[in-house]
Amino acid sequence: MDFKFTGKGHPFLFFISRSDAINEYRFLEKCRRGTYREEEKNYDLMRVIVMRLGSDGENSEDDAVRLLSKMFSTERSAQEKKAALSEEFHINVTEEISQEVSFMCNLSTGILEKGIEKGMEKGLKKGMEKGMMNTLF
Repeated sequence: MDFKFTGKGHPFLFFISRSDAINEYRFLEKCRRGTYREEEKNYDLMRVIVMRLGSDGENSEDDAVRLLSKMFSTERSAQEKKAALSEEFHINVTEEISQEVSFMCNLSTGILEKGIEKGMEKGLKKGMEKGMMNTLF
């Protein structure tokens, strides 16, 4: 899904983890030598917003936190996410948005399945090694 968040004329970047907090980082000028000062508008062109979406994010009063928590939920299906976009957030779910939500859900499911598969392979290998060691002794 292609989100474009802006504020005060500055582009924003989002990084997401879990914890119920929102932090903003931006550039500041520190004059190390001399007395020249640049206007803030010429160097403070990027802001980074770090959103830590906690387990209660879907119940947040903040619309952005609630929306992102629902979209990144591993507990909701693509259909549930599309319904939330349409009914709760009044976003027109076009065919393009529908495909993006489905792709996002399929991608996370694929990553999860691949992780489970790798974990099972490692567990099986360790189990076989342990069994061989037990047989030897």
